[in-house]
Amino acid sequence: MTLSDDYLGKTMNILQAGSKEVALKLIEGQAARIVELDYADGAIDQFELGRLGRKCGVAVLHRGQEVIIVQSIRALRDGLKSEKDTYRQRHLYCMFDLAACLPEEVKWVESRAAFLGDCILRGELLETPYNAQSWAH
Repeated sequence: MTLSDDYLGKTMNILQAGSKEVALKLIEGQAARIVELDYADGAIDQFELGRLGRKCGVAVLHRGQEVIIVQSIRALRDGLKSEKDTYRQRHLYCMFDLAACLPEEVKWVESRAAFLGDCILRGELLETPYNAQSWAH
């Protein structure tokens, strides 16, 4: 047997559910091997949906935080300009020297991150990230 796209899709895919109703459909329909609960009450629903998931052969996860690796002040600024598409708190790991940036830029990104409920962190604090995204320019 070769690893077809269908096989890889069934064994490796992760789908996000933005509500309990969507999560139920994904789990019961076995649409993915892993369903991530990406909504505020997901932590509360994880136990119940996890039991259903075990019956259906689907893992159910909830993460309250998201890791994003940021390569430049420009990428940080651009990433913070748009509205968040998740309720999760984003940990923004800066792989550049924030202290070397213009003070007004730093003030803006810090203010915007706080408004969105995100954290700006030094890149050297980053450990091996699970499912990290990257912002680069």
